[in-house]
Amino acid sequence: MLLREHGVDPPAVGFVQDLEGAMLGKLFRGGMGDFFLVDNVSARVMAAADPGVEVLVEMATDGGNIPWSVYYREVATVTPAVIDAQERFCKALRKGMDWVLQHDAESFRDELAEIFPGVPVDILVDLTNVYRRDGMWTSPLVSRQGFDMWQVGIVDGHLVTEPLVYESIVNTGPAMAAKE
Repeated sequence: MLLREHGVDPPAVGFVQDLEGAMLGKLFRGGMGDFFLVDNVSARVMAAADPGVEVLVEMATDGGNIPWSVYYREVATVTPAVIDAQERFCKALRKGMDWVLQHDAESFRDELAEIFPGVPVDILVDLTNVYRRDGMWTSPLVSRQGFDMWQVGIVDGHLVTEPLVYESIVNTGPAMAAKE
């Protein structure tokens, strides 16, 4: 979607997405490809280790209100007990989001280091504060606007041939319960 927004025709771009992530990173650093799309943590670690690599776009900041993390479940397996667990999960997620938004990441740097061993903690603290500043963690609800933007991205990335229908895969019930 960002390609289109910057005048690039996504179908004209050849995406390599069927290799393991570390291998793709090595190939990119070795000269294969004009750009490399990767999660923000990996991008910042790569840029910190190689002065020839620059992070041009951070999707969490520049990509808009896209659902960055989603949780799937087959409809046929949904029971009242599953719905109860989903609602409790969304309430806990909401509580965690609120806590993170209220605390500078510097105050929980030790926890970040424990969760992401091997990643320089300064990168984690900085990136977490970027996410806080830019409102990445504001709701467990997948908004229709964010969903629609996500669909453009996955169609442009050749992951699906046409956008999916919001109502066919999004159940807002558990997330709405988190607002109560």
